[in-house]
Amino acid sequence: MLSELDQIKMSRRDKDLGDKAQKVIQRLKGYRAQGSVRDGVTVDRTITVRMIPSEPRMAQLPNWLDPERADDRILGSALEIQFSDLSAEVLLVTNDLNLQNKAEMAFLPWAEPPASQIIGAGGTP
Repeated sequence: MLSELDQIKMSRRDKDLGDKAQKVIQRLKGYRAQGSVRDGVTVDRTITVRMIPSEPRMAQLPNWLDPERADDRILGSALEIQFSDLSAEVLLVTNDLNLQNKAEMAFLPWAEPPASQIIGAGGTP
């Protein structure tokens, strides 16, 4: 969620994490330069990135998701996107172990980014 990235970027507690958030924001800007992120930008032969502005309707999602937790709202948004187009393949990409656990419980496919693509891990993204 863009608001969470903004919050992390502005955080004074963890400069390294703030720098990583800024790099993600820059990557999103790069996607915008490639075309319409609303319609979808192909970043690999089979991978399209779309930016969909939404807040999840938590009342319609599993009751164990907490609307006050950013991770749960991210998961809720991904689930709603999947439910809105059952032919689409939605994949949650995260290094956050607990978010991976929650995605598993919600039957939402997830993956970790390759090490070379992890922001701040020596890669160039």
